[in-house]
Amino acid sequence: SAGMKDMYNQVLKFGAMIVDSLRAYDYPVFVYIMPNGELRGGSWAVLDPSINPKYMEIYSCDTSSANILEPSALVSIKYRESDIIKTICRLNKNSDEHDFNASNKHKTEFSEQEFSRNEKDLIKSYKSVAEYFAKLHDTPCRMLDKKVIKKIVCWKDSRRFFYWRLKRRIHEKKIWTDILSVNPSLNDESIS
Repeated sequence: SAGMKDMYNQVLKFGAMIVDSLRAYDYPVFVYIMPNGELRGGSWAVLDPSINPKYMEIYSCDTSSANILEPSALVSIKYRESDIIKTICRLNKNSDEHDFNASNKHKTEFSEQEFSRNEKDLIKSYKSVAEYFAKLHDTPCRMLDKKVIKKIVCWKDSRRFFYWRLKRRIHEKKIWTDILSVNPSLNDESIS
């Protein structure tokens, strides 16, 4: 979160050191988001496979979630209350943006209290729908579709999957090393 406590504990410094180490690391690195696990915020910066695309791969369980922001934070930034009111007015023919204006003097005191309660309930309902919609973007299927993760791996299959994946990646590295020792003028793209 980069707060004062994190500054004193040098979390950012050590996070940067991890990124530097991963960039230079020349062995396979697998990141697995476990069941019901979440990968959020600054963790993306440290664990992003684009740091070392040749060796880093990220996988996810089918029940995990990941995104930079929490759904509620994303909604509060991208879909402010004024936008919610516009949506309510667009979808509800009985509502008008002037109805949501607190300075509207045509209301009686009783109807103003009643309307204010209804207005708050409507805004709350629309906001919860927006948060649910934002949460749908954090699913493993969406991450796979956006190519953020390499594959969805179920927890029960994960040990077998990662054993064979690691074995394959180590053999690939050995073959690359052997080819480069014979012909050092080749680059990684020409070997693949």
